[in-house]
Amino acid sequence: MADDSPDRELPLAVAMSSSAVVAALAAGDDPVQTIAAATAPLVVQAAAAVRARWVKNSTQALQVAADHMGVGLDILLERSTAYDERLKLMARVIEASARSTVTEKIDALGRVLALGLSANGDTAEALLLASGLAVLEAPHIEVLGYLAEHPLPTGDFIPDTHPGTPGWQVGILGEAIPALGNVMDALLAVLSGQGLIRDATGTSYAATPGPATWVVAPLGERCLLMLDPRRES
Repeated sequence: MADDSPDRELPLAVAMSSSAVVAALAAGDDPVQTIAAATAPLVVQAAAAVRARWVKNSTQALQVAADHMGVGLDILLERSTAYDERLKLMARVIEASARSTVTEKIDALGRVLALGLSANGDTAEALLLASGLAVLEAPHIEVLGYLAEHPLPTGDFIPDTHPGTPGWQVGILGEAIPALGNVMDALLAVLSGQGLIRDATGTSYAATPGPATWVVAPLGERCLLMLDPRRES
């Protein structure tokens, strides 16, 4: 008799997704054994090492989700495969957490998965949060956090032109975070593209046409909260 259990169907479902990471995790040799095989080509050993890290990271995210829900991984799997949107969310979380180099981001993705799978959770919002977190590397998180903690320029950072406009101009923000000044345009483009920040130009009476001025958007605030739940207090 065919085995139709969720555990049996999950690898096929995720492997058919658009994620090469998820497909690689669902099917493949034991990465530890591959790494240990000295006769394997170096490129194969390197790929196996990458896959081993993918497994570690994605497992961590799933465990965080299970812990937040107060269930075991088997129940988490059962709930994730109950609906197409939930399965899509789990695949997105696995993909993003596997590739992450930021521990806080891996845990945040686990919290997002728990949010999307909970009885009163919003799967649509969780999908957006997972997509937003997926693009964040440490520099993006630093800029997003700075904008949240400093909504308006103060002191020497108040611009000479358009001083009444809320938010930060890219050049001035680069001066405020000099280590990232040379890449600030690129960082803001990624954050804006995911809807994590928005251009506040024209939102106040004093604002006049001029350079874009950036502030944190609600989705960005939600991502920061997932990265550090202590922000809620």
